[in-house]
Amino acid sequence: MSDKWWTNVLNSNSNVVQHILKTLQRDLGIKLLAFDFDLTLVDLNTGGKWKGSVEKLASHVRPCFKDLIGAALENGSFKLCIVTFSVQPGLISKVLRHIFPNYNTDKILIEANPSKINPQLSLEVYKVGKQNHLDKVVQRIQNAHNVAIQPSEIFLFDDRVLYVKIAKKAGLRAYLVNNDVSLQKIKDYLYHQTNKINSNDMDFKYVNMQNTSKGTVFELKSHHPEANLVQSPAWNQAMETRYGIKMPVSVVHIK
Repeated sequence: MSDKWWTNVLNSNSNVVQHILKTLQRDLGIKLLAFDFDLTLVDLNTGGKWKGSVEKLASHVRPCFKDLIGAALENGSFKLCIVTFSVQPGLISKVLRHIFPNYNTDKILIEANPSKINPQLSLEVYKVGKQNHLDKVVQRIQNAHNVAIQPSEIFLFDDRVLYVKIAKKAGLRAYLVNNDVSLQKIKDYLYHQTNKINSNDMDFKYVNMQNTSKGTVFELKSHHPEANLVQSPAWNQAMETRYGIKMPVSVVHIK
């Protein structure tokens, strides 16, 4: 198959993360990126009782969020924060300094729980998700930079379904973090949030299937503007709807 006709569209992490930031800023108007800590920024639950080293905990930071936060720090257009029920904000600050040694991580605001919470109030605190934390972050930004941030300008990454639902109900944008989270999955999610692709609009011109050393590869010929979305839900849905094929698209040709 000639390279002139077929193009592999597996994007590098750098290209994907820049696409994510552009979508967040340009299409969604996001000004504040907020990240939960346990089971979101890191892939384990410290329970607010981490006794190991900073280096060990830093090794559990998810690569996709390390790339995303690093690029956002480099970009300089976003405010960043960690919103967590952990009672170890000092530890979190050290982890951030460890993974981003070339950046001023003091710019990443941390809102955590106090070391002791009145048991009578603790249930109420959890019922509102991360809203109290985010309200404090927004106020800190307002006081320090005289910048007012609206709920619709906040994007929260969190592993708890309830907290994501609460955030969306309050008018925020939010992404539910699963164990298989990746930059590509975040990119696909944002694309569908901003474009709502209809699988019937994919306009396939040609489909061929090849068995390669890397597995089954589908070769598509299409002039759809988003034909380079590798393994996106819309492409997979279109393949299944149109051709009954339940495998991800790996290679496409853009006419």
